[in-house]
Amino acid sequence: MYISKKDLPACKKEHAFLLMNQYYEVDKLLGMSFCDKIGDLDNFKALTNKANQYIPTIGFAWKFAEFIFLERNFQKDRNNNGNKLRNVFAYPHPAWFLLNAQGTRFTNTKHKESENFAKEIDLEPLEYHLTRRTKGFSANIPYLKKICPNIYDINLAITKNQAQNAPNFFNDESIEAHIYIRRFDTKEIPDDEEKSAEWLQNLFREKDHFQQNFQKHGSFFHDLEPIEPITLKPRLVCLLNTVGWIFVTISFVIIYFGYLLVKGRFLTFSVGVAVLGHFYYLMNKTISYSQIEKS
Repeated sequence: MYISKKDLPACKKEHAFLLMNQYYEVDKLLGMSFCDKIGDLDNFKALTNKANQYIPTIGFAWKFAEFIFLERNFQKDRNNNGNKLRNVFAYPHPAWFLLNAQGTRFTNTKHKESENFAKEIDLEPLEYHLTRRTKGFSANIPYLKKICPNIYDINLAITKNQAQNAPNFFNDESIEAHIYIRRFDTKEIPDDEEKSAEWLQNLFREKDHFQQNFQKHGSFFHDLEPIEPITLKPRLVCLLNTVGWIFVTISFVIIYFGYLLVKGRFLTFSVGVAVLGHFYYLMNKTISYSQIEKS
């Protein structure tokens, strides 16, 4: 993690609105991992499509975690989001709220379409980001200024030749992620929708420069003043929590299946194995849909 010494003390101690690039298949997973390692995952929220709340396990968890699900109707979402954001930032503990201003994941096809669209509206095309969607951001600025003191610009990059998709991530292949964080006071952002949209456009031009530096030179700061990195280590409590729940769930399954075998209930045993195999297949199928070419 790279963050200035001035901003580091405030990290995790205040409400924040996060703007993160959406370049990899595992960007959200890495973002949530980052929040966990700094101890703020319990108050992490995000804007996402309404359909995502029906995804087994993950969607249900997001629903109970009070993520904001968009109807994809601008006027309706604009009216609803203000109240929902007020509820999120009314928590006594610091809440971090994520917005992906690109609206969708980066692919070569979408990037080409994005470049053509940028040229049509006289915007400079970006190399590592899609054309920004500014309406949602600009519409939320008046609410944010009253309830959220800062915006965090999150720049995420993964070391080359490492796993960059969800199946490899869940198969325990190592990933070295680099996160560069900048902090902006929401009061610095113009109230006017056109000017706040221009502020966001300029921010993403800077983000594209950081990503360009990393992809070509392996560092965000190739032509900038470097910042000393901070290595975030895994938390022991997460390991204990995971192992504990695995032990609780798996031990009962093993005991029950052992009981079926001892009692000679081979048909019931076979049905149980088939059900578990089906759930395993569905889990892998769900993970495969996170791949960019299927999204």
